[in-house]
Amino acid sequence: MILAIGTRVQISHTGDQGIVRAFLDNDMVEVHLPRENMNIPVAISDLTVPGGPKPDLPKKKTTEHRIPLPKQQFIALNPEGIQLAFEPLDGDTHYQVYLLNDTTHNVLYSFRRIQRGGSTISGHGKLDGGQALEIDKLLKTQLSDQTSYEIECWPILKMGSGKKRSGTIRLRPNVFFKSLRTVPILNIPMHWYSVIENFEEEKSTPKADDLKTYTAKNLKPKSHHRDEDWMETFDQHNVAEFAAFVPEIDLHIEALHPNPKSLNKNDILRYQLQQFDAFMEKAIRLGVDRVFIIHGIGKGKLRDAIFTRLLKNTDISTFKNEYHAKYGYGATEVIL
Repeated sequence: MILAIGTRVQISHTGDQGIVRAFLDNDMVEVHLPRENMNIPVAISDLTVPGGPKPDLPKKKTTEHRIPLPKQQFIALNPEGIQLAFEPLDGDTHYQVYLLNDTTHNVLYSFRRIQRGGSTISGHGKLDGGQALEIDKLLKTQLSDQTSYEIECWPILKMGSGKKRSGTIRLRPNVFFKSLRTVPILNIPMHWYSVIENFEEEKSTPKADDLKTYTAKNLKPKSHHRDEDWMETFDQHNVAEFAAFVPEIDLHIEALHPNPKSLNKNDILRYQLQQFDAFMEKAIRLGVDRVFIIHGIGKGKLRDAIFTRLLKNTDISTFKNEYHAKYGYGATEVIL
């Protein structure tokens, strides 16, 4: 059997399955592993086709150039932080844009590419320490369009998500073409920019109060006017709603649904997020300063889905998943 791009293969010594993405030198191929969402270089001799014999060597090797990302994360001896790198493609007619996390922290990130005229491209996600991710493609002609990239990152620390760090890079052609260097992680020459320096270790002190007590102490109206003036901005219905509003929600399905056993896993997550959305909409409408989202720990699927929603919500100032004396790391504090 002739191995081709798109062939589903299995790595003999690990049992991992993936898809051939490109042919490399020295009888190697690049294999995409869907479960890990990463590309790795593998010797053709180490591959089998599930349900079939080992593939033969290809008669011709493609000249397509792709970058094999490392199979494992590495620990940077001199971490340089969050970076943007631009790989020239097709004779420098356009560039593959990478976000590099040259730190020891996994991070949540969001980015925006802004061009003259106000057009934007944006995205967000999670990027592990010591890894690189393709986030955009840029035409060479766009380098003269006063293009800039805004990057925001939240390090995921042992106590939860850390403080937001941000940086902006404006692409000026006279600087861009002088920025060529061998970038970390990918280890090939690219046009390179440092966006955010390495994250410092952040520490949190456990709080003695439970969530309700802590919230009651810190819950204040956003207005700087006297309480009487602030209250006059609401009708009586909103005042009553605000007074009765409990600034925390427990998203454990047993606390939300009368018959949780009737739901499958997808239905459970969908129902939890519906309740979360309704809770946040009400908190924002009432002008609440902060709320707590109790999501538990588990495998983190619900927490990650909540973080994704919070990153997209422009009414959110910040959020953190720090240790709490009552809930441990099972609750996220959201500042509106």
